[in-house]
Amino acid sequence: MQLLSSWKDSLSIFKPANFKLFCLVTLKSLMETYKVWLKYWGWLIGTFFIIEYFWPQFPVTTGLDFFAMGPVNLLNMGPLVISSLLVIKSCLIMLITFTLFLSARPSTLKKSYIYFSEYAIYLFYFVIWCLVLPLLWIGAFRGIQHISPSFAFNYSQILFFIFYFFASVTSILYILFLLDSDGSFTAPIKELSRAIKMYLFNLPFFLLTLAIMVLFFVVIGLGMSFVAKYSGNWNFAIYNFGGVIFNILLFMPLLVCIITNFYIKRVHEQFQLYYGNHIKE
Repeated sequence: MQLLSSWKDSLSIFKPANFKLFCLVTLKSLMETYKVWLKYWGWLIGTFFIIEYFWPQFPVTTGLDFFAMGPVNLLNMGPLVISSLLVIKSCLIMLITFTLFLSARPSTLKKSYIYFSEYAIYLFYFVIWCLVLPLLWIGAFRGIQHISPSFAFNYSQILFFIFYFFASVTSILYILFLLDSDGSFTAPIKELSRAIKMYLFNLPFFLLTLAIMVLFFVVIGLGMSFVAKYSGNWNFAIYNFGGVIFNILLFMPLLVCIITNFYIKRVHEQFQLYYGNHIKE
């Protein structure tokens, strides 16, 4: 009963008055995030873009794919073909994403290099999470294959979508909970359970939000490809590079800001659900 009530409450944000306020708050948060993120880490983002432009043959996952799979390229390609450039690009995108979280989350501290440096231990947890997540998917899928090969084969795309969506949303919530924790060695386990709980108790909101976002950006992508292709200036490499820029500079910040604002709202409204009678770390 509590679950259904929470689902209903999560959708109340789409009521016209609530939705307008949420959009305004998210837009303000997005602008403030850009100010901090680009001021302190614009050089890092620029470095990644330069490497990506000149060496696109070593791709890394960005945007929603990054949150779902992490640096999965390192696992798929095998140790014999892993290049130092691929490792560098994977490390850069992880650092860019982590600094985006720190830039987006509210803090009473002044955001500067000192502020970012105080979260070094959280970066370690973040990297471990990015490396472990693809292994969990591979292990789970192979387990299903072992139990029922026909089921795994027939429903592989559905299984991947379920994991993709779960991993994308839960990863963002997990990092937000983790950054609000005391950073102890037990924090990753405790905060993961809270992230999963928030995901489950607010599933309709996340489903609808990501569906709208993905549809919106797919339409934009198709429009861009149509214009480029029929204008006679089609260049697949440039189109792919534009997609990377689009993912990092718009899709990722917007998604993180939306979920961060929702996270703040729901932690305030459902504090006992996530923290019980304990004082927040």
